[in-house]
Amino acid sequence: MQVCLATGLAAAAYFLWRMFSGPREAVIVGNCIVYRLQGGDPLLTGLVYLAATVIPLMASSHRSIFALGAIIFLGCVVAYAFYWDAFLSVWCFFAAAASVVILGHFELARPTALRARL
Repeated sequence: MQVCLATGLAAAAYFLWRMFSGPREAVIVGNCIVYRLQGGDPLLTGLVYLAATVIPLMASSHRSIFALGAIIFLGCVVAYAFYWDAFLSVWCFFAAAASVVILGHFELARPTALRARL
């Protein structure tokens, strides 16, 4: 998990630096937001970000958290395969939609926690 944390921090620092250092734009193309940055290797940075966000979820012993990681990974594959130009915004949409699993995880855990206090 510490490797994933370090990877995530490095990816966040890199993305922050890219956001402030170079030309960038966001345009609407085919009802999707397309982010354009110059330079860098989008496939490599995408894989690093994917590893930092999905591996910890899929390493969880909680089925719902593992499912969240699997859903986000599948969303990534779909976004890459069908929405390459708008990959970032479509993948973020899938990840946000998948976060409903987090609500389900806590809703399922709540009755157990309440019973444990009684």
